[in-house]
Parts: sequence; structure tokens; C-alpha cells
Amino acid sequence: MPPGRRIRCGHVTSGPISDVWTWVYNAARWTWHDPDGYNFISGPLADITLLGGAYAIARRHNCHVKGCWRIARAQVPGTGYIVCRKHHPHEAPTPEKVIEAHNAALARRDEVIQDLAQTAAAHAGAAGPPAPDPP
Repeated sequence: MPPGRRIRCGHVTSGPISDVWTWVYNAARWTWHDPDGYNFISGPLADITLLGGAYAIARRHNCHVKGCWRIARAQVPGTGYIVCRKHHPHEAPTPEKVIEAHNAALARRDEVIQDLAQTAAAHAGAAGPPAPDPP
């Protein structure tokens, strides 16, 4: 220390540091020296497991574009890449296109149901009337 400079209070810097290390020591002593290991298993090990699982899920489901942190749900056709909506090469559908596609699907479903009903009626008519039950 240069002459003329004096530390006014050594406790200003050593007090908080001492408090932090005391807390770490007591936490480690309480966690690591439990005879059956319950405190370690239910404390830091559980936290490490949860954080590791969250990291693995985020890495598995994020966009394949380098540096993109978004959740990826759209597969790029013809490739194995899964990307977010921002990086997908196709444009996002408008609400009108969604309603149009929904109405077209309902119309196709109604046509199929009608065809099945007509086919069932034709088979029922071709088989003739049912035989009467014997008394």
C-alpha cells in the first residue's frame, strides 16, 4: 500500500466476503455431511438434474439455424432440419387461407360420408329384403 493511504475500515471489505464464505461453508457442511445423503439428493443434485434436463430439452427443440434460440417446430421439406417460423422457407398462412382450407376439408369429409351412405344403401338394396324371422 502506498504511504499516505490508509484503509479506513478493514471490515468493509472483509465482512461481506466473510459472510458469503460462511454461508457456503455451512451450506456445504449441512449438505455433504448428512449420514444418509438425503440433503444432497434433494438439494443440489435435484437442482443440477432439473437444470440439465431443461438444457437438454432446449438444445433438442431449438432451431437448427446457428445462433437461433427459438423453439423449432417446422420441418423443412426434403431435409432433416427443424426450424422456427422465422427461418422456415415457406410463408406463414393467413387467417383467410386457414379458413379456406378448413372449409375445403369439411366439404371433402361431407362428400366421403355421402358416398359411403350411397354405397351402403346400394348394397342393402342389392341384397333384397331381409328374411322374416321364423316363429
